[in-house]
Amino acid sequence: MTIRIAVLNFVHETVRFLPKISTHDSTHEPVEAAGLSQISGGPTMRRLKHLSAAVIAVMVLLVLVPRAHARGARPPDSDDTYCGAALVQGVGDGSKKIFDARLKDASVQNLALLEGYAQQQQLTAEDTLLIDKITANPPFIIRRQPSQYLCDVLIKNGIEAFGVNTPQVEKNLYSAGQCVFVSFGSPIGQPQYGDVLMTFTKERLTGGWVTPHSGYYYASLHRLGFTRANVEIDAEVSSREKRFFAQFIYDDPARWETVMLDNFILRYKALSQQEQEDVRNQLMSIDDRRGFQEALKDLSIQYGLEYYLEGHVDRFLPLENVESIQVPESAKSDVVSGCPDAYEMWRSIITFKP
Repeated sequence: MTIRIAVLNFVHETVRFLPKISTHDSTHEPVEAAGLSQISGGPTMRRLKHLSAAVIAVMVLLVLVPRAHARGARPPDSDDTYCGAALVQGVGDGSKKIFDARLKDASVQNLALLEGYAQQQQLTAEDTLLIDKITANPPFIIRRQPSQYLCDVLIKNGIEAFGVNTPQVEKNLYSAGQCVFVSFGSPIGQPQYGDVLMTFTKERLTGGWVTPHSGYYYASLHRLGFTRANVEIDAEVSSREKRFFAQFIYDDPARWETVMLDNFILRYKALSQQEQEDVRNQLMSIDDRRGFQEALKDLSIQYGLEYYLEGHVDRFLPLENVESIQVPESAKSDVVSGCPDAYEMWRSIITFKP
């Protein structure tokens, strides 16, 4: 600030000795993003010759000094600069460090409560066999990506959060626009989110946090009660809703499958005896992991079993964490010719499907 004031004073004293410059000329063009006006030719350019080199240098300083200062003193992460930031808005400086600490504490408490409830369930021998079957056929971890953005991903060596299809209520709830999303469960996910299928393994996908549902679901649940209806809700979010959502967050990758299984047990045991039998009959005869997980997804939708996790990775997910990328054959030329160097770098994990 002191430097800026001194520069302004110098400009003021210097301009006093310059010839008067008429402002009748209307040849000024719009101000550019760089912060300095571009001025067209004609009388205005001839008048600029009267400006001393010192004043021009000072004007440049007025632009560069604040920018250099801003680069050197980057403010701490705030409302929308990282995934989850809105959950600690108003807590200290709202930094990522504060969020991570609170997330860890909340996750430990949430998992203890969830496991406690699951352990209270009275399981039959048939139930135990079903749980063993689910454990033997672990969930898939996938992400759907539109093929038109794949070259951008390959060139940048990772997936950036862009929040194009993210509901505003989720952005207000937990800064969802800064999250890269993955899903746990079905091997194919929801095709409407993109024709490219990326797969991950537990070992490769590190960091981030998960919830058994979307933020939109929990906001709806808090306002409307337990309902499966997909309804429109207002985008504004209260601090109480943020605290409610935080009760369903888990950050330990080693326990994510436990979270899925515990949630399944609670929902499964809440079903009628006939419904439980129907779930067992449909699942126990399936030996293929892909088929098993797809059937489990369908049953979860039918009976509300909640065998699913939504994963949230902060801002950028490196391609080195991706196990495979499956691209439709129809998009092959766009990828191969659209970003040949990036494609060559990552072709070992890319396959083209008819």
